[in-house]
Amino acid sequence: MINPKEHPLAFVQNIQSIFTQIRGRVKNYSSIIRIVKDQDFKIVMEDLDPSSNFSFEIFEPEFPNNRVVFQIKQTPANNINLDSKEHALFSEQILRNLDGWISLITQYNNIQISSEDKILKAYEDEYYDSFKLTEDDANDKPYEVGKQLMLAEFLDSAIVALSNHETIHEDLIIEATAIKEELPNLTKQATVKRLSRFFALVRKKGIEFLKSLIIAAKDEAIKQVVSGGFDLVKGIL
Repeated sequence: MINPKEHPLAFVQNIQSIFTQIRGRVKNYSSIIRIVKDQDFKIVMEDLDPSSNFSFEIFEPEFPNNRVVFQIKQTPANNINLDSKEHALFSEQILRNLDGWISLITQYNNIQISSEDKILKAYEDEYYDSFKLTEDDANDKPYEVGKQLMLAEFLDSAIVALSNHETIHEDLIIEATAIKEELPNLTKQATVKRLSRFFALVRKKGIEFLKSLIIAAKDEAIKQVVSGGFDLVKGIL
């Protein structure tokens, strides 16, 4: 653990300020990125897509000439190079670079090359719209612990059902597991976004497959965690 009193006050104040802003950015985009390490003088973020290796690391701050300089490693380097890029940035430059990295992920997520991509996006939008997320704090706060536990119970049931299906769908198991693990750190909006994508991926496998999975959610209380969304799932069966 870092002892702030072992460093110049201006140095640690600058780090505190930039790290607070970075966490705010991640919170605003918690439906597509997450923090996987936030310790001492290092923050590591990554794309939530389980098939992606995109990441953004901030580490090893120094204080030359009374200015804070961080090492940055980001993947991809830019929109024409998928390799990683490591370079030094002054603290005031970090947010601009982070915003550029987030923009890359957003643009990738909007790519719809095939008709299947368009169908998946339509399903995802349909579920997201149906969840009727009206809480004023949806962008700021996670679900209450009781609702998180009910969602975790549903996801556990879904994982079991997916594992026992005649065709094991590893991609869906990975997605359900990731959502469950991240529930405590997801805002309500991010939770709904992730669930919408999960249901869209399941539905794309076929209506009967979706039906068999939803039957796994035996507890009706689970269906009330997020208003509307589960009703839509039941309605299309």
